[in-house]
Amino acid sequence: LREKGVIVRHFNKPRIDQFLRISIGNHTENQLLMSQLDLLV
Repeated sequence: LREKGVIVRHFNKPRIDQFLRISIGNHTENQLLMSQLDLLV
């Protein structure tokens, strides 16, 4: 995802260490994220 311009963060802290954080700025960036996630699934 990073190579496609999507920044994903992982926090190694109790209660949130099983999750990823993805921040989305606008509709175009949201569409980019969704299309890249579709390629991974």
